[in-house]
Amino acid sequence: MQNIESLPVTTGKLSNITELNLSDNRIMALPSSITNLTALTKLDVHSNQLTSLPDSFGQLINLLDLDLHANRLKSLPESFANLSNLANLDLSSNHFTHFPDFIGNLTSMQILIVETNDLEELPYTIGSCSSLVDLKVDFNQLKALPQESSVRYYGLFEYMKGLENE
Repeated sequence: MQNIESLPVTTGKLSNITELNLSDNRIMALPSSITNLTALTKLDVHSNQLTSLPDSFGQLINLLDLDLHANRLKSLPESFANLSNLANLDLSSNHFTHFPDFIGNLTSMQILIVETNDLEELPYTIGSCSSLVDLKVDFNQLKALPQESSVRYYGLFEYMKGLENE
């Protein structure tokens, strides 16, 4: 199934589905009806051609694992802040130049992978991601590190500053 270019609106009727893998296709957009999949805990849409997510994406409140790497994303919808149960997020190999401040609302997030983007800075709110144990930001254009992040990340940021000087 590596030739899928779009999903039917009726995908939203699969209300009991908990895992959905749509990786390695040519999908350019997800239908807004995908947000009806409220039982969804794992969504893998890596290696597609997504340029945006539906505005209502944050309705997927049971989502724990989200893989969006290797797409063409530049931004996230505001509703993304509602994904408070999200534990693993992979946004690597996209076209992000900055992240919204609401990333700090994702306090259950344990793994955040944003490597190989065009990020110039991380929002200071990343310090609110109190469950974060793995942050991958290599292969970006980081010019500065958050100055107002929590003390919890001081050691991580000091380590990253050391890498800048090598």
